[in-house]
Amino acid sequence: MIQTFLLPWPPTVNALWRAYKGRNILSAVARAWAKQAEQKLMVQKATPVKGPIQLYIRLSSPHGRRFDPDNRIKAPIDVLVRMGIIEEDDDKIVRKLTVEPCADIKGVQITIIPFNGTAREEAA
Repeated sequence: MIQTFLLPWPPTVNALWRAYKGRNILSAVARAWAKQAEQKLMVQKATPVKGPIQLYIRLSSPHGRRFDPDNRIKAPIDVLVRMGIIEEDDDKIVRKLTVEPCADIKGVQITIIPFNGTAREEAA
């Protein structure tokens, strides 16, 4: 089953962690964003997907400024894992990842597609 969700604009990966007493912890900004994203996923009735998947991520800055796409995908993927919507964020589970800047949404749109086959078969 294909699922699509719209999440708020995530913090950059550079703002996700802070050092605290010799450990790296999620920053206050990251925790606040994750809480908001988790609530959005619950409202949108996200259901767990078992096994390998494809992720299609569309990004649109709410401010219209330029951004680094790979700096904005870590937090949304981590929330999917933390909520149990996808099993892991490693290459055994996330078999194909497409990231696309766009202008027709505000925030992050994530589509989860069950992966059937190998990456080589899907590309052919």
